[in-house]
Amino acid sequence: MEIKETVRVFVYFKQIITTLKELNNIVGNTPGYVAQELLKKGYKIIGPQIWNYDGIDGNPDSKFTLEICFPVDNISESKDPNTKYLSAFKSACLVQKGPWSELPKVYSVLIDEMGAKGYKPSNRCREVYHVCDFVNPENCITEIQLGVQ
Repeated sequence: MEIKETVRVFVYFKQIITTLKELNNIVGNTPGYVAQELLKKGYKIIGPQIWNYDGIDGNPDSKFTLEICFPVDNISESKDPNTKYLSAFKSACLVQKGPWSELPKVYSVLIDEMGAKGYKPSNRCREVYHVCDFVNPENCITEIQLGVQ
C-alpha cells in the first residue's frame, strides 16, 4: 500500500448513477462509446482510463455516482459539458495485476492495510486502468486509489 496524492487532470467523462450490482452492465461497451464520442469531438486521449466513484459505500444496492473518464488534451480551454478537471486526490493505492473479478479481494486487503496504519477510507475512490485485456484478463493492470479521510 502506498499513500499518494494525484495531480488534477483534464478529462472527458460520462457520468452515470449506478449500483455495484449494476456495474457489470457498464463494463465493456460504455467506455468504448465514451472514447468514440471524445474522438469525434477532436480530443486526443493522453492517459489511461479512470473510473471515478463518489458516494460508494460497498453495499451492492446503494446508488453512487460513477464518472468514466479519459484524460484528454485541453483544446483551447474547452467548455464542453463533458470535460472538466478531475481534482487532485489523496488516496491509499494498490496495483492489481490480473482479472477484475479479483478486485473485491484487493479492496479488502487495502481497507485492512489502511486500518492497520490508522487511515480511514472515504466514500470516494478511483480505478485507473493501465492495461485492459478482455481476451486474457490475467494481463489486466488496475490501480486502485481509495480516498483517505
